[in-house]
Amino acid sequence: GSSRPPLPRTLPRALPRAAVRALLPLRQLTADAGAPDGVVLGAVRAEDLGAVGRLLVCSFYPHLITLAPVGFSRFERALLETPVAWLNATYAGYLADSVRAFAERRVGAERLGAQSRSAALIAPRSCKGTTRGSSVALAAADEATGRLLAFVELSVRPLDGRVPFDVLDDLDALLRCVLPSQPPPCAYLCNLCVAPHARRRGIGAALVRASEMVVGSGGWGHDALYLHVGAHDAPTARLYRALGFEPLREYNPKRWQVQWLGAADVVFYRRWLGGSAARAAGADDLDGRGVGASGARELDA
Repeated sequence: GSSRPPLPRTLPRALPRAAVRALLPLRQLTADAGAPDGVVLGAVRAEDLGAVGRLLVCSFYPHLITLAPVGFSRFERALLETPVAWLNATYAGYLADSVRAFAERRVGAERLGAQSRSAALIAPRSCKGTTRGSSVALAAADEATGRLLAFVELSVRPLDGRVPFDVLDDLDALLRCVLPSQPPPCAYLCNLCVAPHARRRGIGAALVRASEMVVGSGGWGHDALYLHVGAHDAPTARLYRALGFEPLREYNPKRWQVQWLGAADVVFYRRWLGGSAARAAGADDLDGRGVGASGARELDA
């Protein structure tokens, strides 16, 4: 079988310079999305998944254990820092490896291995009628070094407001097996994140614009893009409202579903395509945030 990547020796505060050499350069997509100079956008391929996994872990799940800023003596802190750092590094490496393996199974090698602009953007048009399992990953990389800078995942999902792989999503999937009516499909954005060293450059906003191009009339043929934001994440909610997204609170999970079933406490957002909200003032602030499948999380600036 394939060998597992070595676990990182230090906390993943900076991404390694594992070049994303196989990142498919979609020149027209890069230009039309307004990517900054020296940044290329493209479709993620199988060999990029290691770097993608590290970026996702760094952005959304950086630490297993965090020492409180108070409550420890200098001696206690010195005693704990090394084992805590080792545990965090081991956890991060294991999780990144798990993310890579999961992505390989979920996305599929045939979609990751797109060889041309038409294959990456037009072939998924057939996914519009698919309500589960269709996914395409886009990334931004440094054009000179190939270093991964940002990542986003686009998928076609049922228009039901559920978070992918959440408990309510799993329950609905079971119900759809027996119910005659099915919700219509929608284009869904998740796992948007930008590496810490690459933020505040407009890369995140460029990926949003590229996502709109992929799922819009020139690609998959959808007229709207959807995502989730944490119900209590007011800064991120304001950000996405400024980008043209509007909350659809009728899809909010019930309080008992959050408390008793462990459902994600999120708000479903929609942006109608065809406008220019992603170019609005303040769009560069997107680079300081990450929006995941279970809501947006603030990242270190």
